[in-house]
Amino acid sequence: MIFERDNIGFSILDVLELHQENRKYTNQGRPFSALSFRYDSDTQVECGGKVYDVSHTLCHFPAHMPYNRITRRDNLIVIHFESHTYFSNQLEMFVPRHPEAYEQLFRQALNCWNARQTGYRLQTAAILYQIFALAHEENKVYKTVHPLVEKSMQLMENNYLRKDFYIADLARELHISEVYLRRLFMKENGVSPKQYLLQKRIQKAVSLLRTDYFSIADVAEQSGFNDPKYFSVVFKKMMDTSPSEYSYHFQLNDF
Repeated sequence: MIFERDNIGFSILDVLELHQENRKYTNQGRPFSALSFRYDSDTQVECGGKVYDVSHTLCHFPAHMPYNRITRRDNLIVIHFESHTYFSNQLEMFVPRHPEAYEQLFRQALNCWNARQTGYRLQTAAILYQIFALAHEENKVYKTVHPLVEKSMQLMENNYLRKDFYIADLARELHISEVYLRRLFMKENGVSPKQYLLQKRIQKAVSLLRTDYFSIADVAEQSGFNDPKYFSVVFKKMMDTSPSEYSYHFQLNDF
């Protein structure tokens, strides 16, 4: 869950305050993430075959995740951003113990963004980091990771840039079958080990593309991919844009 992480990279796109009543809304999966705080709400979200009551919650809606929202009353502040170091395919949420602290930070972000003063993007990003830090402090103790999953994640962290590193190698190192590893990993993280490994490699690729120093083939190789074509396919699937398009638009919008 994004709220459990202590290392998040992002680019803020906008900050909005919304007031809605008696509305049904379908999102087909927008190409950016959203972090919302509902300070006065009676709203449900349907996604992944489940229904969530998101009233009075802090919610992370990851990019490319389709959902339906059914609102009787919805007053919220939302921050739209592109995530560069975290990928998810499911709604993540919790009810804050001290909602007034989050509302204060979200309003600071909203006011800073709307003021458009010099450096407002950096100042708003700093506030968003405060929000993530507060959420991390509140959520970090709630999850106990299975020792084999924890070891597998550490091995991937140490080896994901190697082009000759595969999930089969990981299973052999742990002395378990790939099927058992997948079952454990899916239960803990909601994604397969292969998907997690690809996410790590795409995160690295994003950071390299943002430098504008390397060709697509170089980025693929340095991110742990054997084949630039396969790299482009995976990148397009995860980021909803090709590596070349991502690099072009990032440089175009860089400040």
